[in-house]
Amino acid sequence: MTPPVTLHIDRLVLQGFAERDGAQVVQAFRAELARLLGQSGAPPRGASIDRLDAGVIRLQPGRDPQWHGAQAARQIHAALLQPRGSGR
Repeated sequence: MTPPVTLHIDRLVLQGFAERDGAQVVQAFRAELARLLGQSGAPPRGASIDRLDAGVIRLQPGRDPQWHGAQAARQIHAALLQPRGSGR
């Protein structure tokens, strides 16, 4: 059994969204990141990352807030699994 993972994200910057959509973006982000971490695991236990640059997620017209939240989670998950020092 995989040990539980605690992930603390100090700040998630959402620009370009209507205020009413923010909660939906965050909810989809949390759900997708939890799903991805459950599938592939997380960085080594005890790993500490002061800052993680997952790049920019471009808003796509016609996509709902949930789609954007899931995209953000996928990018952050990919950045978490990247070996340190090979980042952007």
